[in-house]
Amino acid sequence: EADGPRFESELCRALTQHTGFEAVMRIRCTRGMRISNFYGNFFVRGTDLLALPNCNSDSVFAFDLVHDEANVTSSVVTVQSALLYT
Repeated sequence: EADGPRFESELCRALTQHTGFEAVMRIRCTRGMRISNFYGNFFVRGTDLLALPNCNSDSVFAFDLVHDEANVTSSVVTVQSALLYT
């Protein structure tokens, strides 16, 4: 009985939230750095391109960032991602 309202709230949110289908995500980083692994529910289509069957505001994607070159000339590391969905 105590979990009923919470279950109802979470179920309503899951069924009514906006969902993007057939999405692609591209992730890039500073020269001298490289993304070595990706984690999440997707298919890797290229070194920086992910094919996602669906995504919503609760979706989480992670990656490992490693040094690709001995010297990174920049004092900051920048990561850029773009998501295209229908």
